[in-house]
Amino acid sequence: MQPGPQSAAARRWEWVAAAVATLLVAAMKPWALLHPQLWAEDGSVHLLDNEAHGLGALLLPYRGYLHTLPRILAWLAGVTTDVEHWPLFYNTAALAVAAGLFLRMTSPRLNLPGKPWLILAFVVVANAGETFLNLTNLHWLTAFFLVQQALIAPARTPGQWLRDLGLLVVVGLTGPFIIVFLPLYLLRWARDRDRYSGMIAVVAVVLALVQALLVAQTGPRFEPQEHAFNPAVLAQVLGVRLIAWPLLGPKLALALPAPVPAILLVGGLAGAGWWVTRPDPARAQRLTLGLAFLLIAGACIYRLRPDTWTCVELENGDSYFFVPRLLLAWLAIMAAASATGVRAWLLRGAGLAAVLLNAGDFVKPAPPDYHWLEQSGAIRRGEPADLAILPQGWVLHYPGRMVYGVVGRGWYDEESNGRRVWRWAAGPATLRLVVRESHPVPVRVRLTLHARQDETVTVRLAGRVVGAFSVDEQPRIFDLDLGLHPMGFLDLELAADRPPLIEPTATARPLGFALGRWWVK
Repeated sequence: MQPGPQSAAARRWEWVAAAVATLLVAAMKPWALLHPQLWAEDGSVHLLDNEAHGLGALLLPYRGYLHTLPRILAWLAGVTTDVEHWPLFYNTAALAVAAGLFLRMTSPRLNLPGKPWLILAFVVVANAGETFLNLTNLHWLTAFFLVQQALIAPARTPGQWLRDLGLLVVVGLTGPFIIVFLPLYLLRWARDRDRYSGMIAVVAVVLALVQALLVAQTGPRFEPQEHAFNPAVLAQVLGVRLIAWPLLGPKLALALPAPVPAILLVGGLAGAGWWVTRPDPARAQRLTLGLAFLLIAGACIYRLRPDTWTCVELENGDSYFFVPRLLLAWLAIMAAASATGVRAWLLRGAGLAAVLLNAGDFVKPAPPDYHWLEQSGAIRRGEPADLAILPQGWVLHYPGRMVYGVVGRGWYDEESNGRRVWRWAAGPATLRLVVRESHPVPVRVRLTLHARQDETVTVRLAGRVVGAFSVDEQPRIFDLDLGLHPMGFLDLELAADRPPLIEPTATARPLGFALGRWWVK
């Protein structure tokens, strides 16, 4: 496990590989950064739970276990950015986590052959893309921090100890994989019997117990797990997902008749097993990765039960195959890096062919754009709404807050230029605030206003002036503190002190003042 000598040139190539892999993640799904939208549980779990509980959501299990890192990132988005930027924050944070994973691979304490190619494998090995650039599937990516921890050399400095234990705690409480990979830490401690391995094993046991208790108490049951086991279908599905697709590309993999994928699976696993168990000084390292593959593949098969599927395809549940597929690729890369002669050329040629055959499927097609900028206003106002998010057909049922706002009469339809939103009023216009608490609660409103001329917009509540704001062509933000109010409706009337101007277009609308983003707190 101790790192051997490593040249400066080798370190530079590892850093280059980490930078390239990060860029490739962004290139794989450019729309996730250029036109970001929420993905599945990003909205229906992490956003909603953060709205309701804040940091308290850290203690809420979902699907039977804690999701510490996504919960922290969702909270940070909520306290640092406006709701319209949350999808970008989520996706960029997920990219930063991927970059951190790649950078950790460059540590000289991880003494692995072919490390630049191991780093690039995260991105270039066949995948459907759903693991990257979202919070929902972040735990599949962070599972590799746990694999790294099982391989890394013992910490020698306080900083190394702090990083290792901090990563182990955060990642161990993000997803169920600390349970799955616990045997790796126990076996390492049994083999090495040093203080570092013992401490890591103790912490891993505690974390695994926490997640296992939550799984036992709150984890859902899944109907496919009640079905009889079908090994023939399982071999066919695994053969396509783990061997045929990464080697031959998507089209050839799906065109293979049964039982060719199953034969490829048996042959691939037999070859990997022979190489993993071959006696030499690096066998312990390979055995760790081989055991990691068996543990995660077994857990994912039990959870997903692909032997119950009626057809073989590539996208459904691909995140469950991401870790075992990548571990097999790692073993192949390490074999190629240490091989010599004809065998080295054969392995490296097969790897290059695999990358080329999958290159046409590397950039994932852009999904429908549901225009999060326009949809996000409902959350900003606290208004109940059904919001379309990704993947296609997923709906975020936003329940609204105890005080929320809706536009009333006097406004034109909302407009947008892709960067901001607004709606014009020709004359007096109203906003309705809805208080759903039975006891009095504080009501505060923040308005963004502008106009085509210098004027004053007065805000009245039940005939009483509660605000008067000087506005011009530059959008400005104004705050209203309306005091305590019990359950009921509060109708704010906004009116300008100057007559509207006629819009210099064919519509010739009278335009008094415009309301941009507005918040109800």
